[in-house]
Amino acid sequence: MTYEPNSVYKISKTIKTLVYPTTKNNEILLRIANYEDRFDLDAAVQHFDVNAWARDFYLEANAHLVNSAKSAYEILATMQVNITEMNLAGIKSLADV
Repeated sequence: MTYEPNSVYKISKTIKTLVYPTTKNNEILLRIANYEDRFDLDAAVQHFDVNAWARDFYLEANAHLVNSAKSAYEILATMQVNITEMNLAGIKSLADV
């Protein structure tokens, strides 16, 4: 059995992602919510790989770039993902708080 990043997220009914565009090019604001709480009998800690999600999101948006000359692996090899954890309002970096 091989590990697939975010396999639980992909089938989950309680982990939701909301993507918001920002005013800067090549930047998005991603909000991840887990709607399970301590009152749910089968609630568990859910792990979410932001890097894997970003790569999947990029490939989905740029599927036209994948062809016989370039594979998805070649496209993602040059991609750089910078993640900044923000406060709940998405205004300040948690490093600045």
